[in-house]
Amino acid sequence: MTERLLTAHECAQFLRVSRRHLDRLKAVEGLPFVRLGRRVLFPEIAVRQWLQSRTESIHPGAQANYGSTPENGRD
Repeated sequence: MTERLLTAHECAQFLRVSRRHLDRLKAVEGLPFVRLGRRVLFPEIAVRQWLQSRTESIHPGAQANYGSTPENGRD
């Protein structure tokens, strides 16, 4: 099975960011890409792994109380 290579437009859509932000992720944050001649392509599997490595999770035992604080009276 061959790995799918995403264009910059497809990768930006996948990550739901602008092309400008995609360029910043590539240059500053280490978003994986390959150059084929003048084309810049993004290996889908590598992008998914990069995203997974940056995904934050709630620690086991931690309680998520989104929007629920004693100050606003919601429990």
